[in-house]
Amino acid sequence: MARGFFDAIWPDFDDEYGEGTPVYRMGEVLNYAKEYMTKKWTNKWEGHDCTRKVFEEYNWFGDPTMEIWTAPPKDLQVNYSYNVDTHSLEVVVTSDGHPVEGAMVCLSQENGIYERGLTNSSGWVSLPVDSYSASSNEAILTVTAHNYRCSQSTVFIPLPPEPDFSIQPPIGAIGETIFFNGTAWDPNRGYIVNWTWDFGDGHYAYTQNVSHKYSQHGVYTVSLTVRDNYNLTETKSKKVRIYDALVDDNFTDDPILHKWDSIQEGIVDVDSGDWIYVFNGTYNGNIVINKSIYLCGESREGVIVIGGDSVITVGETTSVYIDGFTVRDGYTGVLNMGNLVLKNCSIYSNQLEGIKSTGICSIENCYLEGNKVGVKLIDSHNSSILSTSIMNSAIGLMITNGSYRNTVRLSTFIGNNYGIYIKNSNYTIIGGDQ
Repeated sequence: MARGFFDAIWPDFDDEYGEGTPVYRMGEVLNYAKEYMTKKWTNKWEGHDCTRKVFEEYNWFGDPTMEIWTAPPKDLQVNYSYNVDTHSLEVVVTSDGHPVEGAMVCLSQENGIYERGLTNSSGWVSLPVDSYSASSNEAILTVTAHNYRCSQSTVFIPLPPEPDFSIQPPIGAIGETIFFNGTAWDPNRGYIVNWTWDFGDGHYAYTQNVSHKYSQHGVYTVSLTVRDNYNLTETKSKKVRIYDALVDDNFTDDPILHKWDSIQEGIVDVDSGDWIYVFNGTYNGNIVINKSIYLCGESREGVIVIGGDSVITVGETTSVYIDGFTVRDGYTGVLNMGNLVLKNCSIYSNQLEGIKSTGICSIENCYLEGNKVGVKLIDSHNSSILSTSIMNSAIGLMITNGSYRNTVRLSTFIGNNYGIYIKNSNYTIIGGDQ
């Protein structure tokens, strides 16, 4: 096997074996020597167990990635710098003032090898640095070359900045000034050189703290992108919701900013197709909606509408979307004569119907309890009840007077005298998940 070691490192040692290319890594030298011994000497040792023993012993020798020195090793001088334009670590390897070609330069972190490459004839190599996947801003730079001692040092890897910002108020009205205050933490102890705001409506700003006014209702994605002195960027995004009118029972009426202390005033203020946001509070009933609007409550537990012959009335020829309300203590909770979507609402303790509809009504994820009739559909068609609970009523659901093509799916009826009552109605679908 010793002859195989020699021939691996100096191929001319045995002209009758090998391909003439020297190998230096210990694992490769060991494998070469074992193969050499097997092919050239096994037959001479027939009847002996030496071959197997030697194989087993040598199979445990050394680090297979370590090169064998074939001359007195020299020291490496390693210089490096971070290029902010190319996001790379530029490394120059020399020894005694001369460049070292073919040196293996490896950048690693605790989770494994980060990047590696070989130096060129000038002893230079550029390692791309993906700061966005780095686990920390320190890495180990290891440089090895044949017949040189290993060089290892800790190098700095810049990490991207971490932006954040506040929105005040996060829910606003058209024309209201919304304030955005930006912050950023730079893990490199650097500094921010650029702040870029994208307000989601085609407008931008470029200072740390800004303000903006929106001209249309909508849910806008606001993004703050920061860039630091290492030319690294990061983006943070949040939502801001803009409505045509805001309602809060603690507001003082403000027609200019479209802020009102009652829901009915907000409805009067807006046009068909507009959005109204209602903050948590207690509001009087007898609300009449005579235009197509989107009425959004802060939370179903917090927006409470109380009392009236009909707590909320939806007029004919309207398309209304109501989300996140509690409607209670009226004669009828919600009277619908138009096209109504009612979602995430609680309707209870109304003397007659929780919901009475002669139009098209879509009820989803609602809770109705303690009404005389939970839901009453009269001459109603293409209405639907989905994922809704109707409890403790005389009649949970009543469908009458020529109603047709109505569906009830994934809903529960508990504690009602009559769960579902259908009379003079056709094509009612109950149950199923489609």
